[in-house]
Amino acid sequence: MTDRSADCDEVLEREIGVLYAEVHANVSRQLERIKELPDPGDEREQFSLTWEMTILTLALDVSGSAVLLAREDQQRAARILNRSLMEYAYRLHHFALRPEEARRFGLQYANFVRHMLRPWGQERGNLVSEEWRSFRAFVSTGSEELGYPNVQRMMASLLANHGLRGGELRRWCRRLEAEYALGSALAHGSQGAIADVFTRSQDGSEPPQHHLTSPHFTVANSLMRTTIAMWLILRALECRHKREMGSGLHYRDIALRCGAYPREYSVFTFVPFVPPR
Repeated sequence: MTDRSADCDEVLEREIGVLYAEVHANVSRQLERIKELPDPGDEREQFSLTWEMTILTLALDVSGSAVLLAREDQQRAARILNRSLMEYAYRLHHFALRPEEARRFGLQYANFVRHMLRPWGQERGNLVSEEWRSFRAFVSTGSEELGYPNVQRMMASLLANHGLRGGELRRWCRRLEAEYALGSALAHGSQGAIADVFTRSQDGSEPPQHHLTSPHFTVANSLMRTTIAMWLILRALECRHKREMGSGLHYRDIALRCGAYPREYSVFTFVPFVPPR
């Protein structure tokens, strides 16, 4: 890394740190606003609000951890958490576009609890008789069926909420899939992780280099992903509630503060590397 690029990274880290704090504070305000809403009475709306509160709570918590990891130069772990944050955004956009699915998948909450408890159905532990009867009745009856929206469908919902259609939507889906796949590879230790642990010279003349920490991601790169994911979560709220919550101002700040920097800092750009042979 040259002195100039190091200086660029340092300035960008500060700029993005300010942006992240602003978006995080806004998302926190929106969560408090949702908590104060009266009971809507409508089951579908109740599930939509439940998903919003769940995902906003997770995002506020997990994004803080992603930022801490990035600043400690634990970029792989930050990238894994940023993958989760992006999936939160995809899911919230999908349920904003398809509220009937928010209800359908939300109704499976009891199935999930049953799925977790049924393997322990013979373990009474310290339950008193009445608790044991209730526990046995719950785990022994009812469904364990679980379903999840396909991640590509959720990506398409996010892009549709931003006005993309047809070929343009499909092109951006491919880019989002590439971005998501890299985080997944690190999370699961699958094929793509090899390319971050080992690198080779461009011509292959040198032996592979082994990297204990990521050679591809920077603090600024990770912070940008966290900030954009939180911004997309805020956008999902705006799409469903059909009201401005400040995302436009955040977007302008991102463009003004970071627009002059290399495109490699875009959340949608796959970080280039030379794969091992």
